[in-house]
Amino acid sequence: MATECNAKPEKAQAVRFSKSLEISNPHCAGLDLHKATIWACAGPFKDGVAPEVVTFPTHTEGLNELVAYLKQKKVTSVAMESTGIYWMMPYLTLLDANLDPLLVNPADVKNIKGRPKSDRADSVWICRLHSYGFLSGSFIPPPTILTLRSLCGTRNKLIVESGSAIQRMNNELVKMNIRLDMVVSDIKGKSGSLVTEAIIRGERSPEALYNLLVTQVQKKGKDKIIPYLTGRYDEHIIFTLETWHSHQKSIERNIERVNERIFQLMQSLPKKASASDMPPPKKSYNEKPLNFPQPLRPLFYEIYGTDLTQLPGVGADLLVTLVSTVGNDLSAWPDSSHFVSWLGLAPVNQESAGYRKSGKSKRTKNLLANAFKISAMTARNTTTYLGQTARRLSNRITPKKAKVAIARKLAEIVYNTIRHGMPVHVKTVEEYERKRKKREIQHFVKNLEKFSVGDEFIPEVIEEIQRRHARLYTTVVI
Repeated sequence: MATECNAKPEKAQAVRFSKSLEISNPHCAGLDLHKATIWACAGPFKDGVAPEVVTFPTHTEGLNELVAYLKQKKVTSVAMESTGIYWMMPYLTLLDANLDPLLVNPADVKNIKGRPKSDRADSVWICRLHSYGFLSGSFIPPPTILTLRSLCGTRNKLIVESGSAIQRMNNELVKMNIRLDMVVSDIKGKSGSLVTEAIIRGERSPEALYNLLVTQVQKKGKDKIIPYLTGRYDEHIIFTLETWHSHQKSIERNIERVNERIFQLMQSLPKKASASDMPPPKKSYNEKPLNFPQPLRPLFYEIYGTDLTQLPGVGADLLVTLVSTVGNDLSAWPDSSHFVSWLGLAPVNQESAGYRKSGKSKRTKNLLANAFKISAMTARNTTTYLGQTARRLSNRITPKKAKVAIARKLAEIVYNTIRHGMPVHVKTVEEYERKRKKREIQHFVKNLEKFSVGDEFIPEVIEEIQRRHARLYTTVVI
């Protein structure tokens, strides 16, 4: 039995497709970067002629030779893969020479089946893809922000090393059965530092070590604490403890030096407002653990022109990561959707044959994305619109998915506040409840309208609910 086909031919497109690819960047070049060698291929390509590939060393003189070669070939744009840290100096050199460098994600230049894989072939392949306009560059901030990002990365690594040194100090104390970790929560706090330094100086009396504890710790009871401060001392272990203690103190001094340099760089950024107009801080705001030489909130207010710390979950640690990752200008992303997609907080839609297979967000090592996730966990505990939304999502979906969703919402708010100058307005739980009730009424009315109108009772119910809905939300001042 023949079936009737209802398919209609599509309208003719204004632009016709050609069998050959169109070259959008004829005067381009592709670089394959390595530790000691740079493979360079420059266009334009000619039929029947093998492309020319030249190698250059990676030292400064070699980079200058590369710039001279590219200018001789009349190259206007250069594409290269992100290879460790080896891309940075060639990128900055080409940027200074006005050769429009393009840093490409290696995932966008994957090897395809049948293509030969070698250093020479990689440079040719990158150049060909760039000539057709298939490559998109990664976001690279200005040199000042790159320096700030490097300093913040050094700071984070020093903090990790400081934590490792503290763990090793605790291990040496445990070897002598001095269970300071059972007495205090942080052995580098005031009580832990005083007891550790006293042991290094030669103090062995448990009573004397107990007297060094702060009053809040002593309230646990002397009889409970003294047994944990009684140990078996060994001079070799104490020597190791002193070594790790000295190393940890050195790391702390280096962190202070890096913090001072970071603060100086942030002060040099352009300002949008004056700190004299800054509103009072919220009650839960605290930036003392960051250990910066001066308060950061006034500086961030001047940089961004608004007090972002008023938002739930947003603190100085997130803003330090924000300014060191993207700077104070978010014009590189046309809207908030592109921004959250770059962060890796947007779902990656995978749909085929009308069936959505997955909508998970991609895995990312973006430090700013992780900072937004940490802020989302903090916002979940607040009595705000975002906090209520996070708790509702945690009950409806998994807490992990809810964290990503709130992090995305928070990133969109921060983007719109900085880019479009939206005022910082922290919505309350009451506003959340009003909106939730409004959604419930609208959903109920929509479902009622699906029923048959033959029964006279149904239209009356709809009219009454709509009247109550209008009266409720016109008298409420938001």
